[in-house]
Amino acid sequence: MRVVLLPGFLWTPGDEAALVEAGLPVHVAPLTTLVDAVADVAPAERAARLAAALSHHGDDVVVGYSMGARVLLAALSAGLPTRAAVLVSLSSTPPADRADRARLDAERARALVASVPDFVDAWGALPLFADAARSPAWQAQQRRRRRLSSSAAAAHAATLTSFSSGTLVPGALDAVAVPVTLLAGGRDASAVRVARATAAALPQARVAVEAGVGHVLPLEAPGAVVAAVMAAVTATSAAAASSSAAAPSGASPDRPPVASSVLSASPRRTHVAPARS
Repeated sequence: MRVVLLPGFLWTPGDEAALVEAGLPVHVAPLTTLVDAVADVAPAERAARLAAALSHHGDDVVVGYSMGARVLLAALSAGLPTRAAVLVSLSSTPPADRADRARLDAERARALVASVPDFVDAWGALPLFADAARSPAWQAQQRRRRRLSSSAAAAHAATLTSFSSGTLVPGALDAVAVPVTLLAGGRDASAVRVARATAAALPQARVAVEAGVGHVLPLEAPGAVVAAVMAAVTATSAAAASSSAAAPSGASPDRPPVASSVLSASPRRTHVAPARS
């Protein structure tokens, strides 16, 4: 069993450091590798396409942060089979505002392609990131982002238009068959509201709010993220062991109907899915 991370927008290698340092076998699935799955697909069909693209993670605990959480929730709503899910700093846009948000994200995508340093500075100055902006870890992350190549910037820009909260909307949540943890920072009022509303619609969900921190939980409260993921891994392992013990001799324990992943990762190492050409 691995921990698969769907990171946030503008992910750069190293953002998953807290999970790796905790000894978890982390596999990063950059959102840039999922853009092709929803290319030229109507918004209503994107969740199903994402579920299909991620279906080989059926034996894993999947974690999504920010935009990655939105992608993961959409895939779960379309039947993605996985052991458990952790949604960190999930956001959404009210139906009446989605067209405006889609236009805004399209403008942001164009700005990113036009000038990476200018966009990164403007993005980092948004009030959403005010709590994180003072930390050395955030400043190091911003330096990595400013060095993005033009091709990498174009790939990240494509995630803005493909996975905008104005265009990527989950389907029915009452059929999600896996346990879900939703983690939000107490100072990120929107994420707290969305987490609670989402949990109310899910059959197996719990909400954890980390007081005194904002949106960027992987940097502001890495211990809280690690604890939530560790709890999901522990609960999943216990459930798998119980199922295996209860299974008749020669029978396989219940598991999602997907092939086991053949990619392995050792503790304190990270595997990153290759970008598509």
